[in-house]
Amino acid sequence: MAVGIEGVRLIYTPFAVTIGIVYGYLPLMVFPIYVALDRLDKRLLEASSDLCARPIATFLQVTLPLSIPGIATGCLLVFILLMGEFL
Repeated sequence: MAVGIEGVRLIYTPFAVTIGIVYGYLPLMVFPIYVALDRLDKRLLEASSDLCARPIATFLQVTLPLSIPGIATGCLLVFILLMGEFL
């Protein structure tokens, strides 16, 4: 109301719970993906560029498959903690 928006209720709504969950568990998803991408061999990206692959093809065929362990780890961490919170 101080900003000039009236009639909007955010507290005690499912949207507020979703924002809180995303805010709380986002680091548990980002850090494993960051580690997986940090360990990615830069020579593979360079080789893909040398073979005239487009950036989207490089992402889909090189980066994404090599980052799947990080994505899986992040999903597992978030899932375990979120199910504990749900129960």
